[in-house]
Amino acid sequence: MFPDKVDKMVLDGVLKPREYIAGSDIQQTASTEAVLDGLISGCVSRPDLCPIAIRPTDQKSLQVQIYDLFDSIDTGPYIIDNTTSPPTILDSKTLHAAVIAPLYAPPLWPIPGDFFDAVELRNVTKYSLLLPTLTGALRGPSVKPAIRCSDTSLHSTSPYPEPARISRALLAQSPRLAGQVTTAQTLLCPQWPFQTKGRYQGDFNVTTKNTTLFVGNIFDPITSLAAARNESATFKGSGLLIQDGYGHTSTAQPSNCTTAAIAAYFVNGTLPVDGTIDHPFAFSYARLCTKPHEPALHPSSHTARYSTGRQKGGLHRDRLDGIIVVCSEPALAKLLDCRWSGEVQAEKVIEPDDLVGVYGEEVVDG
Repeated sequence: MFPDKVDKMVLDGVLKPREYIAGSDIQQTASTEAVLDGLISGCVSRPDLCPIAIRPTDQKSLQVQIYDLFDSIDTGPYIIDNTTSPPTILDSKTLHAAVIAPLYAPPLWPIPGDFFDAVELRNVTKYSLLLPTLTGALRGPSVKPAIRCSDTSLHSTSPYPEPARISRALLAQSPRLAGQVTTAQTLLCPQWPFQTKGRYQGDFNVTTKNTTLFVGNIFDPITSLAAARNESATFKGSGLLIQDGYGHTSTAQPSNCTTAAIAAYFVNGTLPVDGTIDHPFAFSYARLCTKPHEPALHPSSHTARYSTGRQKGGLHRDRLDGIIVVCSEPALAKLLDCRWSGEVQAEKVIEPDDLVGVYGEEVVDG
């Protein structure tokens, strides 16, 4: 690597590089279960967007119900059947894949609510329609193992106790959710036949040409804030910007102050006061803007892109797949209705006072 040639660099969604190279990045899932709890809390606050919470319930009861499903499926598959449709089976792998992918992006959170509802009601038709939407992003070629296992030093020459130790630690940190997925990768890498030719084996205690800005979400399901804190302490003179939001990286819930801090860093090198906490201004919950039961794109495709500042007329739009975000005075995002097949429906702007967050709180400018 060439740290002396690095100009300005923002690292958002941080892993501990030493652990990553060693194949033991246990800290990455430190917040995963807390994100699931946030989803459950959001369900109870917005039952209109989360069918499993339509029936009278509180957060604790719904949490127990969902946790029981995770715990029971470890001992055997869950049979979903009714009197009108052939039965189908929900296994542990499918359950974990169905829940983890939407945790990356809060706009996708209503989908697990539909999924849990279909499982509880044993609605085979609804379950079958939702399944490709939830698990499609995690299927396909072995891209992640090809990258991670080629980078890691955890290979066939590693003594067996090491991958076993790492797997136990991952399961202990996120027993119901991420541990099941990350453990599979840990056990796969010792069997991976290749290593990257240019795999970095040097030190990370280096001084870059300019200071580095680290950004971390408090509730990131796969790159925890703890890792961002650690690496900010390792890189000399770096800054740490914390966003009090959910999802993978700060772009999962856009924030004016996060954007301004990053812009100030790139323009003039200004770092935020260490440990500065920003708050998202955008939605925590949003309807998926695909047709009902239409397979969604990868979660990153639903991350809200946004723009700020004034334009003639005081209003400008930034459209993406299925979600429309409006920035107007004072650059506050407003969630509009979805667009179907490229056509915008009901372009009525929701006033700032009417914006409600995932916990039922008023959303304020970030």
